Amino acid sequence: MPDPTLFYLIRHAEPEMGSNGRICLGRKLDVPLSEYGKKQALLLGEQLKEKHFDFIFTSPLLRARQTADALTQDCPRIIAPELTEVDGGEWDGMLFSEIHTRYSSFFDNSEEGAGQTPPGGESDEKVLERGLAFLEKLTQDEGKHYALVTHSGFGRILICHLMGKPLFLKRTIPMKYASCTMISCCNSSWNVGITEGLLL
Repeated sequence: MPDPTLFYLIRHAEPEMGSNGRICLGRKLDVPLSEYGKKQALLLGEQLKEKHFDFIFTSPLLRARQTADALTQDCPRIIAPELTEVDGGEWDGMLFSEIHTRYSSFFDNSEEGAGQTPPGGESDEKVLERGLAFLEKLTQDEGKHYALVTHSGFGRILICHLMGKPLFLKRTIPMKYASCTMISCCNSSWNVGITEGLLL
């Protein structure tokens, strides 16, 4: 029996979102961590310091890279475009309050609603395709341990699929800032552990 490949799927810490309220941060908005987010990232790094990582992969967006910088492991660090956030199309930069008002049908957790793609954005299926291809490539080297620092849109779609749920239920997957979800793969069998806190 080969050793499982382990993935620590990490959502970046809290980003700086401006003074006008919570906005949709897709891949087109490259913002840094907030001051509180920097503290979250340091706490995450402290809690993960005893974990062994063979590689740390991070989304190219600044909020993810700053979170990855807080991980203390001495291992190769690689920017992976595959881990970048979902392209939100017209939603990127909009207040969530405005999005909910203008696109209310997208948020009912039904296939007809939550299965829609934001205007001009990236579909769930395209996100899943790039995410699975990346993970499956890494599983070819059995028994490795990887930290993947990414975003909630990407992470929820990937986890939803690996748990055998339809993608339109992606918003029901918990993924708080600076949280870590464990994913393992052995003989093409996937297991996911969900956490609400910083660590499993």
